[in-house]
Amino acid sequence: NTFERRFKEVFGETPRNWLAKQKARRIRSLLVGTDMTFREIASDCGFVSDNYFWDFCKKHLKATPAEIREIARCARPVRHPFPVQK
Repeated sequence: NTFERRFKEVFGETPRNWLAKQKARRIRSLLVGTDMTFREIASDCGFVSDNYFWDFCKKHLKATPAEIREIARCARPVRHPFPVQK
């Protein structure tokens, strides 16, 4: 357990927690920044089933993949299709 102890000294958390945070960042980035399906994202991030993916999101991101994507879409500024005239 020398590795785990030293890892925690350097990064301030266990390797498992650090990896979970990295995976959560990657998932959020893919949900917000791409149009990949949930299944594609789950597969890309190494999940063997959709259920594990959804459970991971709820635990680490505090929302389902659908909720994360919807919140991101609502937060984006809407571009008007025509130039605004003054």
